[in-house]
Amino acid sequence: MVLAYHGGVPGLSRGGFYGVDVFFVLSGFLITSLLVGQEASGGVRFAAFWARRARRLLPALVVMLAAVDLYVAYLAPAGRYPGFRGDALSVLFYVSNWHFIAVSSNYFASASPSLLTHTWSLAIEEQFYLVWPLVVWATARAARRAGRIGPAGAVAAVAGAGAVLSAAWMAVGYRAGQPASRLYFGTDTHASSLLVGAALGAAMTAAAGRRRAPTGPARRARLATPMAVGALAALGWAACSVGSSNGLAYQGGFLGVAAVTAVLLGALTVHPGGAAARVLSVRPVAYAGRISYGMYLWYFPLFALVDHSSTGLSGAALLALRVAADVGVAAASHHLIETRFLHRLPPGPLPGFPGRRPVVAVAAGAAAVVGLVALTAPAGMSGPGPGPGPGRLALAGATTAAGPSGSQLAGAAPLRLLVIGDSTGLTLGLALGFPAVEQRYGLVVDDAAVMGCGLAVSARVEDHGRRIPAPAACNASSPAADLWPARLRSQIATFHPDVVLVASGRWELDSSQPRPGGRWTDISQPADRAYVSGQLQLAASIARAGGARLALATAPCFSSGETPGGSPWPEDGRRRLDAYNGVVRSVAAGQPGATVVDLEALVCPGGRFRTVIGGVTVRAPDGIHYPFFDIAQPAAAAPDTEAQAQRFGLWVAPRILAALRTRPVASG
Repeated sequence: MVLAYHGGVPGLSRGGFYGVDVFFVLSGFLITSLLVGQEASGGVRFAAFWARRARRLLPALVVMLAAVDLYVAYLAPAGRYPGFRGDALSVLFYVSNWHFIAVSSNYFASASPSLLTHTWSLAIEEQFYLVWPLVVWATARAARRAGRIGPAGAVAAVAGAGAVLSAAWMAVGYRAGQPASRLYFGTDTHASSLLVGAALGAAMTAAAGRRRAPTGPARRARLATPMAVGALAALGWAACSVGSSNGLAYQGGFLGVAAVTAVLLGALTVHPGGAAARVLSVRPVAYAGRISYGMYLWYFPLFALVDHSSTGLSGAALLALRVAADVGVAAASHHLIETRFLHRLPPGPLPGFPGRRPVVAVAAGAAAVVGLVALTAPAGMSGPGPGPGPGRLALAGATTAAGPSGSQLAGAAPLRLLVIGDSTGLTLGLALGFPAVEQRYGLVVDDAAVMGCGLAVSARVEDHGRRIPAPAACNASSPAADLWPARLRSQIATFHPDVVLVASGRWELDSSQPRPGGRWTDISQPADRAYVSGQLQLAASIARAGGARLALATAPCFSSGETPGGSPWPEDGRRRLDAYNGVVRSVAAGQPGATVVDLEALVCPGGRFRTVIGGVTVRAPDGIHYPFFDIAQPAAAAPDTEAQAQRFGLWVAPRILAALRTRPVASG
């Protein structure tokens, strides 16, 4: 389910992520059955339990982590994975789920900023392994003292109550407006599936202890297969129907998936000779189960690296190659690393693998490699290419390829430039607003662009396959005073700009739902083009009313990754881009004194996406923004340092001024 979700398989690409919850239930069931059994036969052996978990999980994890660290540090394109140092260290200490919450990572965004996003579930598992044995021990001890319910029954009751409370806490957070990833990554909000499995394991152990004779085997056999088939059908429906943007998922959906999985697991356990159990016991399926930990460890980085751009494949062929690579690496991990450490096998050939001597030293030293790479590589793990540039002051006197130092409007006061638009305009305005840029080119810049919001007003938008509500400044349900036209009028009245530069487009290239419950549309459709044209004309009329000239910027080409199936995202497509830029030129032609600033021609020469032009970084690693999308963080990873963003500002400012028909002259 998980591989199908991230591989873009139709149907399962909506909710295949529930496969993680299926595994959570299974894990909770197995671990709790083991713990309750140990407790009944002399007490939980904590040290042995934790040591076995460490031998089972850590060696393969650190090998995967070391491999990914080395790739990101020394082979990946510069700045592709900013903040990787923190990602790697959080994985090593099994707190990556909270780390990804802290950095606002989004599991459901296909263009993930980290190759380790999938480790959130491993972190929750390990936290469960650390805490749950203590809970089982304390609950069983209290149950014996009370004498009203057996230890296994008490553990089942505690686990069941915990599952309900965790699911309720997730629902409360959803209704309070917490981000989906906070609810999904949180141990507190996503423990319900583990606890459902724990409740099943404890309850079945308690039932087995009470059973005096094999009562009703025929009845159980008759019910097991229909229950298993029904549970599988319910899981299939959830995976194909209830996606990450559906509120049902966070308001009982995950608990429901866990409950259905528990029914399936219970049916398979009470009747292991049934048809469903036999199907799931065929050798290829059973072998996939044995190597499933390795498959999960490696699939996310492998899927990111084995993509359309690196293979030329897409669709079913790409998925087949990805799965084959994942199975191959997972099999090697299982036989060469996991089995040896788990069973403490001595060095030498493994059973079934004569003549192959695994390099166990790789696993033993992998943790050291992870720590060394994470602590010594550049903060952004930027890979080949120039390191972080000099600081803000060092670039104050830098020259550009477009004119001598000190260029500004001839004999004029500084040009007051107001930038409006979406987050592409925001990053452009930030680059132009550096003091060194303003002083060199005679500018005073006010950046009033809005993050995640352009000129089109809608109810929801679809970006990278996710349908999300529009922000307040461009949400159809917002009061007029909160929308961008009112904000623009206020900004003009306060700032008194000479020129209003409209730099948008990415927002308008997304599919949108104009009003709640309305039909989805995009700018390739005539009605949407006409609407966007009207919004640009509205911006022009507001600018003229405030006494400012209007400059309309074309949108640059975008390269924000691939769909899970290997094709470009629709919002990156040339059809939508040409439609928007055609509207920009048409509106500018009909507005007296309006100017077109052709940013596409500047940063995408020949229509090709470029990250660096003439040694200057012109685009951020996300393939959407100008350097830097996160300029508010001075210590951000290369190539998104302040220095490089400022250098972009020094590069682009004279080109924008040239488009505004100004004449750069030397100062002094």
